[in-house]
Formats: sequence, C-alpha cells, structure tokens
Amino acid sequence: MIDSLVMSALVVLFHPVLRRTVGFAGLALVAGLLTNTSTAAVEVFDVLDWREARRVARSPGSPGVSTASR
Repeated sequence: MIDSLVMSALVVLFHPVLRRTVGFAGLALVAGLLTNTSTAAVEVFDVLDWREARRVARSPGSPGVSTASR
C-alpha cells in the first residue's frame, strides 16, 4: 500500500510539470490517482479478507451507477 501512496504523490507532483507541455495533463492526473487509489483499496481489501469489496474494486465499471439509472 505504501507504494501506491508514493506513486499517488508522484502523480500529483508531476502534474504541474506535465501541464506545461501535455494537453491532457488533468486527465493524466485523474487517471493516475484513480489507478493508485484502486490498487491501494484492493490491497486493503485483501488484508481484511473482504472478497466482495475486492471484486467490486477490480471491476472496470461501477455496478451501483449502472443500476441506479434504471
């Protein structure tokens, strides 16, 4: 989990540098933070042995959002 937190800090620190040269730096920031947060969540769920929460965190879409729109 520590590596995910360090990588999240690096994503945030690189954002001002990338913003000057890359057009979609905000998208890169959001994608990096979501990826690292999801990785950290999966590691925590694995330690706590929460199988269902781990499966949901690994899924690419959110099942709550798709059922709420009905």
